[in-house]
Amino acid sequence: MARRLLGIQICAMVVWLVLAIIAWIMIVAALSREEWVEGTDVNTAGTSRKMEVGLFRQCTAGSCSDVSVSDMNVDTWKGAGILFIIAIILLSIAIILGFVTIFVDILLPWTKLTLSLANLVFMVAIFLIPIGFAWLDDTCPSGNDQAQCGLICNGGGNMDFFKLCSPYEVGAALWVMVVGLIVLFVGSWVLASINPFQGFWVRLA
Repeated sequence: MARRLLGIQICAMVVWLVLAIIAWIMIVAALSREEWVEGTDVNTAGTSRKMEVGLFRQCTAGSCSDVSVSDMNVDTWKGAGILFIIAIILLSIAIILGFVTIFVDILLPWTKLTLSLANLVFMVAIFLIPIGFAWLDDTCPSGNDQAQCGLICNGGGNMDFFKLCSPYEVGAALWVMVVGLIVLFVGSWVLASINPFQGFWVRLA
């Protein structure tokens, strides 16, 4: 019975590790892409341009460039960028601790704590993204090719909190981010169900 319970807990730990790694890959992939907000607008001169605005990358009329935290013009997105970096580091530490925990179960509480902190930071960071929509149509401080500003709304519309104006819509990369976070949170429930099991190899020795 004890070995059966041990096997179930080991399997649960492996399931969590797989889900956490999948989530890590999806989140990092989403952060590296520009398709968070996308659309084709028309400026006052009648010239159309396709805009793809991401957190750390932006494409304007096919010309793409990386965006550093210092280059971000939306303060809430700047905060989100910093929080995402912190959360990725915490998640990476949790995954490493998870691997070690299979053999040294004393680290299980630290794995859970680190993952909980990562989840909390991720939730705050993703919440800041739609809040930052409100400033994407603000005039850029210097020129129109800066990051995360100067988007043109159709028909005199405006960006707002949690709302994009036409012709803009949420892009695929942001949806990948959301799915990655859902996978991470599901995995967190799996990890929360695991109790200390004194190490797989220790019990079988």
